[in-house]
Amino acid sequence: MFQKLKLSFLTKLYLQQFFYSFIPLLAFDALFYADSGMSASAVGIITVVAIVVGIIFEVPSGLVADKYSRKYVIIASNSCTILSWIIWFFNKDFTAFVIGACLMGLAISLRSGTYDAFIYDELKAIKREKDFLKVRGRLSFLCFFAITIASVLASFLIKYGYNVVLFFGLCSSIFSTIILWSIKDVKRSKEIKQSNYFGILKDGVSVCFQNKELLKVLFIFAFIFSSMNGLYKYIQLLFKDVGFVQSDIAWIMAVLSLCSGVARLNVYKIKKLSLKQINYIYLVIAICFVIVSLIFSKNVILFLVLLFAVQRGMWLYLNGFIQKHIESKIRATVVSVMSFSMSCIGVAVVLGFGFIADLFSYQIAFCTLGIFLFIITLVGRLVVFR
Repeated sequence: MFQKLKLSFLTKLYLQQFFYSFIPLLAFDALFYADSGMSASAVGIITVVAIVVGIIFEVPSGLVADKYSRKYVIIASNSCTILSWIIWFFNKDFTAFVIGACLMGLAISLRSGTYDAFIYDELKAIKREKDFLKVRGRLSFLCFFAITIASVLASFLIKYGYNVVLFFGLCSSIFSTIILWSIKDVKRSKEIKQSNYFGILKDGVSVCFQNKELLKVLFIFAFIFSSMNGLYKYIQLLFKDVGFVQSDIAWIMAVLSLCSGVARLNVYKIKKLSLKQINYIYLVIAICFVIVSLIFSKNVILFLVLLFAVQRGMWLYLNGFIQKHIESKIRATVVSVMSFSMSCIGVAVVLGFGFIADLFSYQIAFCTLGIFLFIITLVGRLVVFR
């Protein structure tokens, strides 16, 4: 259908990104577990299952993507997501959530690194690789714009139950996969096809540890991003804990997604930002986390929307840095190695937050994570980025 319409590569890319991200459940994913009877620690365990599966398959998926077709690896990722929606549609107990989390973890690992490498190589094939950061920024904006619209829709759909919310996400995921299938994959070079798995892995790991700048980026990915992402897993429960209802939370998540999209849409305009300056930004964010956790009121906690928007803008900026400094045949592998390191730290962060929240309160768990992030960014300032 899309071949007959003769849509350009970028048009198809933008369309599939919109429908891939148009998932109303994202406004309630943590609440979905909690409203189904899961405790904070159970939510943490389900999340960690997804992370662990992602860790196991993170690097192998990057290797497969570097050796074979990146497009079909991404399609496999979409298929895992679709299957998880179907499982949760029919069953909402702990076992079903764990099985779905396994599929989600596999989906994330298949897409992580591969997607950006796929985009960069496709742009390179049409001699537009210099536009990577701009195109990726637009894709990120579309991602968060779709989440914004889906979150607003979710605030109305939730009145009819979670299955209606899930159904809309399922249809959108299927449509995204159909569009992605219609994109013509760039041919892999003979050099890449003939490379062996362990050779690619060795080259990818070597690049990470021999390049001092990439090693600093690895520090940011592994410790700072994992802390931020760990908190984000519980952000809806934090909003609920201070008194917001489901429909309010959906609107807050919509605003957060819109702000994040605007941040990523404009990040390409940043001409030069050093890694030391980025670490300073996260140091300020950590201090703000601690302050917000100590006050912990309805009005103040909304400040998290701005903090996460800034964080997501910085993530894209670092991603562009990575793509520029890595050759094509190991690009997905290197990004997968970085995501692997982030996921390892993320396991401890998510589990720790959940158990502290159950033992004490969400406020104490939030404050603890803010202090941890402050220590990490301070170490980054005094040791890594001095």
